[in-house]
Amino acid sequence: MTLGPRVGRPLLLACFVLSGGAALLYEVAWLRLLALVFGSTGFAVATVLSVFMAGLALGSYLLGRLADRWRRPLLLFGLLELGLGAYALVTPELFEALVPVYRWAWAQLHPSFFGFSLARFELAFAALLLPTTLMGGTLPALSRFFTTRTEEVGLHKTILAGVAVNGLVGAVAMLLAARLETRPVRARDVLTRDARRSPRARTDKFARFALVIFALSGLLAMSYEVAWTRLLTLILGSSTYAFTVMVTTFVLGIGLGSALMARPADRLASPLVAFGALELAIGLTSFLGLHVAHRLPSAFIWLFHWTGGGSSLFVAGQFLIAGLVMLLPAVCLGAVFPLIVRFLARDPSRLGATVGRAYAANTMGAVLGAFGGGFLLLPLLGIQGTILMGSAVNVLAGAVVLGWAPGLVFRRRVPWVGAAGAALLLMALEAPAWDRLVMSSGVYREAPSLLSLYRSPKDALRLLSNLDLLYYREGVTATVTVVQRPVLEDRDHLALSVDGKVDASTAQDMATQILSAHLPLMLAPRLDRVLIVGWGSGVTVGSALLYPVKELTALEIEAAVVEGSRRFDHVNHRPLGDPRLQLVVDDGRNYLLAAPDTYDVIISEPSNPWMSGPAKLFTREFFQLGAAHLTPDGVFCQWLQTYGLEPSHLRALIRTFQAVFPYVYTVQTADADLILLGSRNAFALDVGRLRRWFQDPAIARDLRRVGVATRGDLLARFRLGPRETAAVSGHGPLNTDDNGLIEFAAPKALYQQTIEANLRIIDSAGGGKGPDLAGWSGPREEAEVLLDLGVSLMGQGRANAAVQALTRSVALVASANGSWLLGDAHSRAGDDREALRAWQNALRLDQHHLPSRLSRARWFMGQARWQDALSELDRATDGHPERATARGLMALAYYAQGRYPEARKALALAPDRPDGRGRDEFEKMFQPYLALRLTGRPAQDASGRNHQFQAFLLNLREWRHAIHWTSSAIATGALDSLVAFADRFFPDDRELRSVVEAELLQPLTAFYQALNAYLLGFHGEAIELLTPLESATGGSLPLASYYLGLAHLGAGQLEAGAAALARFLESVPPERRPGASSADAKARLGAALQTLGTQRERSPLRGSRTR
Repeated sequence: MTLGPRVGRPLLLACFVLSGGAALLYEVAWLRLLALVFGSTGFAVATVLSVFMAGLALGSYLLGRLADRWRRPLLLFGLLELGLGAYALVTPELFEALVPVYRWAWAQLHPSFFGFSLARFELAFAALLLPTTLMGGTLPALSRFFTTRTEEVGLHKTILAGVAVNGLVGAVAMLLAARLETRPVRARDVLTRDARRSPRARTDKFARFALVIFALSGLLAMSYEVAWTRLLTLILGSSTYAFTVMVTTFVLGIGLGSALMARPADRLASPLVAFGALELAIGLTSFLGLHVAHRLPSAFIWLFHWTGGGSSLFVAGQFLIAGLVMLLPAVCLGAVFPLIVRFLARDPSRLGATVGRAYAANTMGAVLGAFGGGFLLLPLLGIQGTILMGSAVNVLAGAVVLGWAPGLVFRRRVPWVGAAGAALLLMALEAPAWDRLVMSSGVYREAPSLLSLYRSPKDALRLLSNLDLLYYREGVTATVTVVQRPVLEDRDHLALSVDGKVDASTAQDMATQILSAHLPLMLAPRLDRVLIVGWGSGVTVGSALLYPVKELTALEIEAAVVEGSRRFDHVNHRPLGDPRLQLVVDDGRNYLLAAPDTYDVIISEPSNPWMSGPAKLFTREFFQLGAAHLTPDGVFCQWLQTYGLEPSHLRALIRTFQAVFPYVYTVQTADADLILLGSRNAFALDVGRLRRWFQDPAIARDLRRVGVATRGDLLARFRLGPRETAAVSGHGPLNTDDNGLIEFAAPKALYQQTIEANLRIIDSAGGGKGPDLAGWSGPREEAEVLLDLGVSLMGQGRANAAVQALTRSVALVASANGSWLLGDAHSRAGDDREALRAWQNALRLDQHHLPSRLSRARWFMGQARWQDALSELDRATDGHPERATARGLMALAYYAQGRYPEARKALALAPDRPDGRGRDEFEKMFQPYLALRLTGRPAQDASGRNHQFQAFLLNLREWRHAIHWTSSAIATGALDSLVAFADRFFPDDRELRSVVEAELLQPLTAFYQALNAYLLGFHGEAIELLTPLESATGGSLPLASYYLGLAHLGAGQLEAGAAALARFLESVPPERRPGASSADAKARLGAALQTLGTQRERSPLRGSRTR
C-alpha cells in the first residue's frame, strides 16, 4: 500500500511539528535537570544551553552530509527520532550519575574558575552530545526527503511524553518511508528552474559570505532573546509562566516568519537581496521595540486594572506585552532561514548538507550570542544598550548584504544602502531614554498596591516620583536596585530589589533579617561553622557575625546584590570587612551539591518560591542536601512567606520541610514572614543558653532594634512546636524537584490576600500554648521569663496565650506584678470576672500596688461605676497626692458626676506638668483643660482662667510638634484616642471642640492630606495645602516646611524648595532635630543649591544685571 502526496505530506509535516514539540519538552526538562547538577548561575546555564545548541549544530552539519548519501532520507529521519526517544528514556539516571563526577571535578578544580568551567563544559557536552546531535540531524534529513518530492506532569513524565512523541513520530516516519512514492525528477526541475532565474552564478564566495551573515544573525538573535527576557522579567516577573510567555512569543515569531517566507522564497529572483532587506527590518523593528519598552510598566498597570490579574484575558495581555517588544523582530528572524536555504540550495543531491551547514552556522552564532549576550553585552552595555547595539549591527549587516548581493544593479543598491544609513542615523539621534526607576519598579508585583492608591491607572506610577534610585546594576543573572523611599518615621527606608521584587529592606523586613540569624544561632549547641544561602542586604550575615563563629560562608548567586548591599552598611554591621567571612558568588544549591563541608547552622533565606530560580530552594531534595551538610545536632533555618501563598501551599512547604527535619519549630518574625527551625534530632528551647546570649551587649543591642528586649519578647514569636507544626502540615504531596508543586501552583495565588488565612491556620494549631522550654536555673527565673513572655504576647494582641503564660508564672512565684498583668490579660481576653479576681489577688499580695488600683479604677470608669472608681483612686493616692495619673482619673470621675469642687481639688493636688507616657499622654494633655472648665464654675478671675487656657494650648501645641517625630502608626492612634477621649467625657463641650479642632485636628488633618498628596506624587496639590499651613502654624509644625521643600523639589521648583528646607532647618534647634529628616534636608538643600549655582553660571544673563 502506498500513501499519496495529499495524505503523506501533511502527515509527515505533522510528525515534524510533533518532533519539534518533543525537542522543546526535552530542552526544558534537560535544562531543569542539569541545572540541579551544574547550578543556575548565568555561566552554568549558558554552558548547558551552549552545549545543547552546539550539539544541534554538529548534528545538522554531520548528519546533513549523511542525508545526502542515504537513499531513503525519511527512514533516516525515523531512525533519528527513535534513537532520540531511546536516549531520553535513560537521561534521568544518566544525569544523576553525573553528580559524583561533578563533585570530584569540583573538589579538584573549583579554586580555578577556568579549569572548573572547562570541566563543567565537558560534562555537559558528554551528557548532551548524542541526543542533540540526533536532534540536529532531523531537519536536514527531512529537508532532503522533501527535495526529492514535489499539566500534572513532572520532569520524568515530561521526558516520557517526549519519548512517546518521538516513538510515534519515528514509527510513522518509517511507515511513510516504506509506502510513500518518490519522484526525484520534480525536485531537480524545481531547483534547475530556480537556478535559471538567478541573474548571476552563485559562487562559493557568496555562499560563504551568506553563511557568515547568517551566523551573525544567529548570534544577534540569541543576544536579543537574552536582553528581551531580562527586559520582560522586569515587567512580567520571573515565574515559570512568565518565562513561558516570553519563550512562546519568541518561538511563535520565529515559526511564523519561516512559514510566511517558505513559499515566497521559491519565487524570489534574488533571495540574498530579500535577506539583506530582512536584516534591515530586524534592526528597525528591534529599535522600535525599545521605544515601546518604556511604556510597558504603564501597559501592565492598565492590563491588571482591566483584568484583575486572574483571567485568561490577563494571560493574553501578557502575550501582547511580550509581542510588542519581540514579535515583529522574531518574525523577521524566522523568515531569514528559508531565504538562506533557497540561496544555498543549488545541487539537490547535496541539499541535506546545505541545510545542515546553514543550520550549523546559525546555531553556532547562537552559541556565541548566548555567552556574549549574557556575560559581555549585558554587564557592559545593559539591556537597552545590548538591544540598541544589536539593532545597529543588523542594519549594518543588511547594508553589507545589499551592497554585495548578486543580481542587484548599482542604481538599485544605492536606495537600500541609503536607507540603512538613515536608519543608523535615526538610532543615533532618537535612542529612547528609559526611566530606570520606573522600569525596575516591579509592576508585576506592585500593581494591586499601586491601583489601590489611585483613582485612575494613569496616575499609578506617580508614587515613584518620590523614590531615590541609589544603586542600579544589570548583573549577569538579574537587575539589582537599591531605592530610598519616603516614610513618616525618623529613619531611612531602603529597599533592595532583584528584577523589581523587593528582597530586603530597612522597614518591615528588618525583623526577619535580624532574627533569621539570632534564632538558629541562639539554639544551636555549636557555632564553629555557619552557612547562609542568600545575601540580600547583608543584615542577616552581619547579625550572625556578632556570635563567636569561627567561619561563616555566605552564598549569593548575583554579585550585584553584594555590591548593592553596601548601601546598607549603616544597618548591617559591615560584614564584608570581617575576616571570618567567606563570600561565594555561586548557586546555593549547586554549592551544597558539590562541597563536602558540614555546618553547625545553615540559614536559607532565598527569594520567593513562586519564582522560577529560587523555587528549587524549597524542595525536598534541597532540604535533604542541607541535612546532609549539617552536623548531627545542627539547626537548619528556612524562611517562608505567608503572602501570595494559598494555605494548601503553605502546608505543603511546611510538610516538605518536616519530612526531612522531624523536629521543627515555627516562628513568626513579622506579619507576613515565618521561619522554620529544623533538626534531625530533638532539641528544646534552652532558656539558659538564651540568657547567656542576651547578656552579650552587642547581641542584646542588635535584638532591641526589632523590639526584642527580653527573652520573653523572643519566645513570644515562637508559634508552633514539632507536634503543632506536624498538625498544620497534615497529609498530602511534598514539593519535589520532579513535580515542581509550588513553582507551578504558587504564581496563581500571587495576587490573592492570603496572610490572614495562613495565620489563622497557625493560630488554630497553636491553641495559645507557648513553646516547650528547658534549662531553667530555678522557679524564679522561669516565672520572670514567663512574665516577660506574657507582656510580649499582650503586645501582639494574643491575650489568650498571654493568660496561659502569666498563669504559669503566677503559679511558680506569686507576685503582685504578675497577678496585675494576669488581670490585664484576662480583661483583654474579655473575661472581666477573672480580671477582677487577679487584680484583687495582686492587692492581697501588696495592698499598695498602684498599677492594680489604676486598672481596677479604669475598669470601673468604663462601667460608669464612678464611686467604685473613686474608692480605688482614693487608696491609690493615699499618702501619695502627687500621683498625677491617679489624680487625673479622679478629676475625670468627679467631673463626670458634676462634682466640680472635688474635681478642682484633685487637680490642685497634682503637678501642673506631670510626666506621662503611653496611655497617660492624653490625661496629661487634658489636665489643664479640666482646670479650665472647672475654674469657670464658679466664676474665677480672668487671669487665672487665662493661665489655665494658655497651659492647655501649650500642651496641644507641644504635642502637635512632637507627634511627627514618632511613627505614623502612633500618630494615627493618638488622634483616634484624642477624639474618643473628647467624645466620652466632653460630648457637649463646644469650646473644647473648637479649641482642639483649631489647634490640633485641623492643622494635623491638613498636614496629613498634604503628606498623602506628596507621597502619591501630586506635588502641586501638596504645595497648595502646605503653603498656608506653614504660615498658619508659625513654625510649630516644622515638618510642614520639610515636606513643602520636598514637594517644590519634586515639582522642579528648586529655589522655592531650597528656601522651605532652609526654614525647616532654622525652625528646629540642632539638638531637637530628627536625625533622618535633618540629614535628608541638608543633603537635598545642598544638592538644590549646587544645581541652582550651576544653572546661574551657565545662564547667558549672568553678570549682566545692573545694580
